[in-house]
Amino acid sequence: MVKRMIACCLLLVLALFGCTETKNTQYYMMDTVMSFSITGENAIAAERAIADRVAQLETVFSPTREDSELFRVNENAGSAMEVSRDFANLLALSLKASAETQGAFDVTLGGAVELWAHGKVPASEELEAQVTGSEKISLFENTLQTQKGLKLNFGAVAKGYASDCAKEILEEYEIPRALLSLGGNIYAHGEKEDGTPWNIGVRDPWGEAQDWLGILTARDEFIIASGDYERGFEEDGVRYHHILDPKTRRPATSDLRETVVVSQNGSRGDILSTALFVMGEEKAVAYWKNTRDFEMILVSSDGRVLITPNLKERFTLTKDSYILEVIG
Repeated sequence: MVKRMIACCLLLVLALFGCTETKNTQYYMMDTVMSFSITGENAIAAERAIADRVAQLETVFSPTREDSELFRVNENAGSAMEVSRDFANLLALSLKASAETQGAFDVTLGGAVELWAHGKVPASEELEAQVTGSEKISLFENTLQTQKGLKLNFGAVAKGYASDCAKEILEEYEIPRALLSLGGNIYAHGEKEDGTPWNIGVRDPWGEAQDWLGILTARDEFIIASGDYERGFEEDGVRYHHILDPKTRRPATSDLRETVVVSQNGSRGDILSTALFVMGEEKAVAYWKNTRDFEMILVSSDGRVLITPNLKERFTLTKDSYILEVIG
């Protein structure tokens, strides 16, 4: 009888307060390690939905999987074809971003990306022969036609798009708090259980993977980083990183080592983290001053850390080898 009363009381408590749990998982998707930490009554279901959605997007945007939609589009360049809603939406967003950044961001570099992926410097003739340019694309609703020879690549925005989709799922499942990492793309959902914001480490581009130069606090926003330390190779004593300048089709000769964008939109944050790196410090600051719809951290090649004014109270520099500057 006593056991039955205890059981009934326990069920009443669970009914009144719910059963909150945290689901922690890690995957390798979209050519990167992803980790999800989700807390809430629907944590397990939300985590499964996010993992399934990201896996589905990989079948759309992977440039190497022969069964992906992107691979099919690139193989059939020159012919009109129907594309999925995800493909059309992200392509339209990317073309708009290319115009807004004056070409600093460009998804038509697929051919050049493939050449550099071999781990050696491509011949100049090969790079110059690549078909690129947004003007060589026609997109009307879900009907796409690209010029023969053109290859698309969404590597600089697909993970940001995936993080936007993940945010929608968290909201759909009424998740109170979560921290998602999609390979350099962080989404801080809600806040920690004690009511304080999440602490996000900003990588030291001269250090190892877990070396931080500072800590940023965040609630309900995306923190997306790009840098010349992420991927690359060395040839004849020269290191070549993976962020290409659309104008030269070669690794960008930027005076920045790292860009971090804080945004309310994952796709836009992903796009800008790449575009600002290609622009370099002066043009990146000018772009921010002209738009002011995001926050940013720029790590210069001479050891300065530039932050936008709204991050002044939220960013703590933890390495004294850097000089912190607030953008005026």
